[in-house]
Amino acid sequence: MDVLSHWYNVMHEDGWIPREQILGKEAESKVPAEFHAQHRTHANPPTMLLAIERLIRRAKADDVIDENVLTFLKNIYPRLKLHFNWWVKTQAGKAPNSFRWRGRKVNHTLSSGLDDYPRDGKPSNNELHVDGLCWLILFSRTLSDIARLLNNNNDADVLSQQQRAFEKTLDTFHWNEKKQLYADSSIDLKYSPHVGLGIIPKNSNKLDEYLNVINDSDQLWSEWGILSLSRNDSYFGTGENYWKGPIW
Repeated sequence: MDVLSHWYNVMHEDGWIPREQILGKEAESKVPAEFHAQHRTHANPPTMLLAIERLIRRAKADDVIDENVLTFLKNIYPRLKLHFNWWVKTQAGKAPNSFRWRGRKVNHTLSSGLDDYPRDGKPSNNELHVDGLCWLILFSRTLSDIARLLNNNNDADVLSQQQRAFEKTLDTFHWNEKKQLYADSSIDLKYSPHVGLGIIPKNSNKLDEYLNVINDSDQLWSEWGILSLSRNDSYFGTGENYWKGPIW
């Protein structure tokens, strides 16, 4: 909790968290010069939510919630909301409740954390990124859970409604019915050919199709884990081969 608190304390007043925390000359010497400059409109995956979500699950499982956990959640909640609102504002796509990573280049989307994972063609304001949307589904759900634990039911209801709106966009703009897969898309519903993953409820009728893809050794399955890109993809194992097959 201390580590998480320190990280959220580097947040700027508008809700932005810099991707690179380069503090001092020694740290600067270890980071390529082109990454020193930070861009206030470039987001990064809010991965710290995964740790916070685990804390919440533990808290819900206990008969009596640990006061230290409650204090931590109470202190961090305003910052999480600020970061959430910054995300929604700065990474918005053209479709309702959709998202587009800022800073994308033809061969890289460093801000997404999936650096060289293939996106289609030249960057466009019309593209919609399924992974960005999935992070916001997790974000709104986590915030709603925190609000419930803090007895802030008004916030919790609003955030749950927002989560449902994101989930509707996931199905409306990212579900490729022909391939039975989620994928990056565009405002005119041109789907990326690269296999993508969405957040799928356990009772979804889409779950079986996804499990089939994940379990297919010609696509994502391997004896060491799930590949980051399908073996059938023309980009598999090419270029830097960072997020084009290797397991993370």
